[in-house]
Amino acid sequence: MLTKSSFTGNSRLLEQIGGLSRAPYRSIPRIARDLAFWLSASAAAEASGLSLAKVAAVAFIGAVPLHDLMVHGHEGVHGLISRNRKVNEFFNWFVHAVVGISGTAYRGFHLTHHKTAQTDNDPELAILNVFQKDPPGWSYLFVPLTGYLGFNFYAWKHRTKYATSGTIAADLLLAAMMHG
Repeated sequence: MLTKSSFTGNSRLLEQIGGLSRAPYRSIPRIARDLAFWLSASAAAEASGLSLAKVAAVAFIGAVPLHDLMVHGHEGVHGLISRNRKVNEFFNWFVHAVVGISGTAYRGFHLTHHKTAQTDNDPELAILNVFQKDPPGWSYLFVPLTGYLGFNFYAWKHRTKYATSGTIAADLLLAAMMHG
């Protein structure tokens, strides 16, 4: 285990580590920006009345704000949206709810993936193997298409201390209420 004494004599490295620990988290403003992009693209497409504009908006939303929100959801699972746990948990739930996933279920799924990466017990590989056995790197492009069911139902079926059926159901119910 690394301790402060491990770096004795290297004050520059200690200064850099200290700087990282004081660095602000930029996820919350970026989450707001992603939602603004999403709403702007939707509003512009709707105002134009053109089918092609709606197709372009959907493609843009999927490629930029939706993807970035999922990146922030991943950061929330690791406690990196905010140093304040309650703020982190709220935004972890929120960004997942926006895209229709239980933040609790994703945490259970993702942390299991970390423990079992590239083994037969890896839930991410199980989703990818639906398309092709021993999937190539490009197959990760299918994760957003299969993730909704995969994340929510994997964690429901394989409950952990991170994801219980009650917390997953509560996440999804609140997400449905938010979308309603």
